[in-house]
Amino acid sequence: PRYTQIASDGTNYVVSWIEGQLHSNFIGSGFFTVYARQVDSFGQLVNSNAAQTGVEIAPHLTSTQSTFGVVSKDFLDLSYHEGSYLFLWTSKSYDPAMGVYGVSASSDLTNLSPPTAIAGLNGDTLRGDMRQPALPVASHSDAKTFVLWSSINGWIEGWFIGGEHFQ
Repeated sequence: PRYTQIASDGTNYVVSWIEGQLHSNFIGSGFFTVYARQVDSFGQLVNSNAAQTGVEIAPHLTSTQSTFGVVSKDFLDLSYHEGSYLFLWTSKSYDPAMGVYGVSASSDLTNLSPPTAIAGLNGDTLRGDMRQPALPVASHSDAKTFVLWSSINGWIEGWFIGGEHFQ
């Protein structure tokens, strides 16, 4: 597991991580899946047992446009706001799949949005000089969520998104 995260809805916690196997010892190649599990305030797993991997939040994604045929996942972020968890990650591939992605999930992890590009899909929303987005973080207000990330060349970029972004 990589990039472990934790968030709480005030009653239970959700722990999340990216799991995957690297190929060719290169971080951009391999199959990467985001998983999550609920844990109660006593540290016990909710609706699962230790033998289960967890709830699949975002399966590994394939892309014919990707250099390695799959979309990598890096730098997971997890937050909670008004009944939903927000899972964010980046894809640092040197191809049109590079960008920031997210999934919105109900507090019990039973209702998930499909993985959705927040920025960077096909290069149409990232700045032309933005390369390899990393470390996405989210901050929530009543009406919007602000997603912020940095890139390898030192730029910082962000987008406001509303709840309808994941519907």
